[in-house]
Amino acid sequence: MSILLMAAALTAGEPDCAAIERSVGEPLAIETVAIMPRALFSEASAETDTKDGAVMTGRFEYRGNGISVRSSDPRFADIIVDHARGEVHRCGQGIWRIGSVGASAPNRKGPSIRLRPLSDGATLGSGAMVAAQRGTIPVLAGSRLLASWPAGVGHEEIFIGIMGPVVGPQKHSDIVAFADVAGPTPAVRLARLDRAFQALGVLPALHVPESLVQLIGTSAEGELDYVTLILSDARFGEIVAELAAQPATPIPDMIGGQSAIDALVDNTVIIRAEGMPGETALHLRGDGTAVSYDAGPPRKTETVKWSLGDRGTLCIIGATENRTPSGSDCAQVSLAGDIVTLRLSAEDHGEGLDDLVTLQGRLVPGNPLSL
Repeated sequence: MSILLMAAALTAGEPDCAAIERSVGEPLAIETVAIMPRALFSEASAETDTKDGAVMTGRFEYRGNGISVRSSDPRFADIIVDHARGEVHRCGQGIWRIGSVGASAPNRKGPSIRLRPLSDGATLGSGAMVAAQRGTIPVLAGSRLLASWPAGVGHEEIFIGIMGPVVGPQKHSDIVAFADVAGPTPAVRLARLDRAFQALGVLPALHVPESLVQLIGTSAEGELDYVTLILSDARFGEIVAELAAQPATPIPDMIGGQSAIDALVDNTVIIRAEGMPGETALHLRGDGTAVSYDAGPPRKTETVKWSLGDRGTLCIIGATENRTPSGSDCAQVSLAGDIVTLRLSAEDHGEGLDDLVTLQGRLVPGNPLSL
């Protein structure tokens, strides 16, 4: 069982990908419904802008540019939101939005979307990977980074990101800002939204001094949510100043390689990957065995073997396998406080993966799941 398969084990049931591939290009009928402010956040102030009806939440304005997309087409249920690729089907296809799928067409039946090969269109863009490539790790108590995007006004650049709970279902999204530095850095919460978002992009608005923070997510009811928040240049400047004035709060030192793996032994890593329905856990024992756990459904456990790879990586193979682990069995491990990060490179795990696949979880002392 490779590290990659451990992540894949979070999927509860596989769709018929051959049938899905044959349906590429066929429309999925959808219905769009406007997202009202009170359905998006409970923290909105009572103040509204009498000029355009904007509602404030944290540092952002919400001008009603949000919709939920729903569909009875069975293919729609297997669409997830990936932090780098946006809306994708579990079988690997991207999404073309056809017709009036947008905030300008709420409460309307008739528009459609279509599946497409990912090679036929752009992903969200390289901005989604910048924080990971630079080794930037935002720190917010009890939270992990789900997605981020570089944002800048003038010569100042920071990251705007989405953070959610380290473990457990994502019932809300914290929109945060953090500095563009390598290693752990404090994150400042800008707003909390009462919906689950897993991807975002930040674009400068045309002709006005503000930026558009565009969020994509999935709801508990199986809908796709699209929301745009407005961040004025003036508020952006305030955020930059606040990050610069952050007190010297102790940030957990980040360790990697054998030191990080040693810290995992006799403890449990609990992981929840974005877009996946359940949790998985890994309990490493000092004798070189480990037990993996998948919350399912169905719930299952499996005994595996672990070892330290040549490059200080954590390698996992099946309990009955008698072989030397290969690159696809291994992942880089880093630890900051109780946040464990596993990184898998496309070089080791083959084509079809992003340049860097990251799983993040929480290190729990001992064996609380009795694995």
